[in-house]
Amino acid sequence: MATDSMAAIATKSIQYLSAVVVTGMSALLVLSNPGESAYSEFATQQTVDLLLRDICQANQQQSDVLEKLWGNSCKTLSVDSAADIQQFVTYNTQRQNLWLFSLYTTELPLHSLKVLGIANQFVVLSFTGSQNLNSGRPLPENAPLRTARPLHDR
Repeated sequence: MATDSMAAIATKSIQYLSAVVVTGMSALLVLSNPGESAYSEFATQQTVDLLLRDICQANQQQSDVLEKLWGNSCKTLSVDSAADIQQFVTYNTQRQNLWLFSLYTTELPLHSLKVLGIANQFVVLSFTGSQNLNSGRPLPENAPLRTARPLHDR
C-alpha cells in the first residue's frame, strides 16, 4: 500500500509541476508578444529592403541615365522615405492579437505579407507578389492604392 500512495504522490507532483511549467511558459509568451510599434518597424525595414532589391538592383541593368537616376534615389530611399513607408505600412496592416502571439497581415500595392509575432520575434509566414493583384497586370497610373483600416487588434 505504501508503494501505491507513493506513486499517487509522484503522479500528483508531476501534474502540479507540469501545470506550473505550462502556466509559466504561457505567461512568458503573453509578456513577450511583440506589439504594433515593433511590427511596424520590422515591416518597414522589410518593405525598404524589398524596394531596394526590386527597384534599385533591377534598374542597375538599365542604361546609364536610368542607373544614375535610380542610384541617387536608392541611396536616399531608406533614410528619407522610411517615415512615409512606415505610415503606409501601419495603415495597411491588420493585427490579430491571440495573446500568446500575434498574426499580422500587411497589404502593399504589389505584395502581401503575413507574419507571426511571437517571443519578441517576427517570422514571415508568407510573402506573395504581384501575381495575386490584378492578375499580374501593371496597375493603371491613376489606380488608387488599396487602403485598409489602421493597424489595431481585431
